[in-house]
Amino acid sequence: MLKSDFYKILNKEHTEGEIVYKIKLNPSHPVYVGHFPDVPVTPGVCQVAIVKECLEDALNKTLFLKNSKDIKFAGLNNPVEKDELIIKISYGLLEDGLYKINATIIDDQENTVLKLRGEFGDQL
Repeated sequence: MLKSDFYKILNKEHTEGEIVYKIKLNPSHPVYVGHFPDVPVTPGVCQVAIVKECLEDALNKTLFLKNSKDIKFAGLNNPVEKDELIIKISYGLLEDGLYKINATIIDDQENTVLKLRGEFGDQL
């Protein structure tokens, strides 16, 4: 889990089918030493994990990424320069019990960092 060490939740809103979280990254987290020391960048795998953890928090379930239709890393995020991100997730429950999601991570200047379309389920 990245929550509480890599980032913390500042605000969350959850209505049926829509989740919006505002988070604050920890630019002094050890992952940024290796990715990268002089110009830290939030790793893509961490961005996907943040989407997963926000979805889990909102739905109060443990979930796994079953498949992804599209993951687009649209921009770099330097947490020293922009440490607050907005995670927007729209979702629906499919007949097979999977959650179909469309997620976007944007920075505080409305720059898109990540777009993700996929399906999450409660089993691998």
